[in-house]
Amino acid sequence: MTTPGELGVRIVKWEDGFAAVNKPGGVHSAIISGRDEPCVEAVLPALFPGMEPVLLNRLDRLTSGLLLVALTPEARDAYLEYEDQGAIKKFYLARVRGRLDGIVSVRNRLDTDDRKTTRVLAEPDEDARRWTGVTALSHDNAADTSLVRCLITKGARHQIRAHLASIGHPIVGDPLYGGGESPRGLMLQHQRLEMPGFQAEAIPLF
Repeated sequence: MTTPGELGVRIVKWEDGFAAVNKPGGVHSAIISGRDEPCVEAVLPALFPGMEPVLLNRLDRLTSGLLLVALTPEARDAYLEYEDQGAIKKFYLARVRGRLDGIVSVRNRLDTDDRKTTRVLAEPDEDARRWTGVTALSHDNAADTSLVRCLITKGARHQIRAHLASIGHPIVGDPLYGGGESPRGLMLQHQRLEMPGFQAEAIPLF
């Protein structure tokens, strides 16, 4: 059986029924039915022996960063309530193609019916939990890229990747949404998580 160390998975914070673990890019978050591939969910019992850890969020295989784990049924219920209330803030770092300045709110509705890609629709989404807030942090003029911070609350599959590509700034290394090749893979990291009573932060990669 694959160990947490072999996957590069480590505990970032453990407090009050919750834990945050860091997932490297290229590793699956959850167990996939019918497939025996190494993933974070499968090694959680080894990270938290004697407990019944439940994975609360997912990251794309190519995305690195924080995964939240409930260590008690009460913590799981609290997370679901916070999520419904839009009380969870998930901050991502991304390096994108082109120069992006200022602050942008991408509010377009997403169509996730296609299992491979997510389509950005023309109409706005009335659910603010599905919006992506983008703040420009810095620029690399030589490479024609920008470092941005993205904020989502509940989120949807490929939300940040699709939303950034829809405004002409795909993430560097994104094979699905036009980011082109990168020796560092997909340059997207779930870097910080905030919710009532719990915050966790990973070391920034970009």
